[in-house]
Amino acid sequence: MPRPAWLARFGQGLRYDDFSVEDLQPHEHGDTAVVLGRHRQTGSFGGAPIPQVLQATHVLTRDGAGWRLAAMHMSFVAGTPGAPPLPAGAGGREPVDGV
Repeated sequence: MPRPAWLARFGQGLRYDDFSVEDLQPHEHGDTAVVLGRHRQTGSFGGAPIPQVLQATHVLTRDGAGWRLAAMHMSFVAGTPGAPPLPAGAGGREPVDGV
């Protein structure tokens, strides 16, 4: 999601009550770093609770001003509060679309 779309969500009802990052695992590769970690958060979007635990990958690049965030990927942690339900077929459930 481009930065303007990310920021626009706050005007559309996204609210964080608490936010932290933990279990950081940095891997530096020259002027690029990949940092794995876990986001823990509480809040809501449009009145509905947001997922409380996400696994995150941050990609940073170093320039003359220091480190800058170049990309980020977040995935809900299945089975945690607010996450979408586990897909059928996971953990012995019925398969979804033959998978």
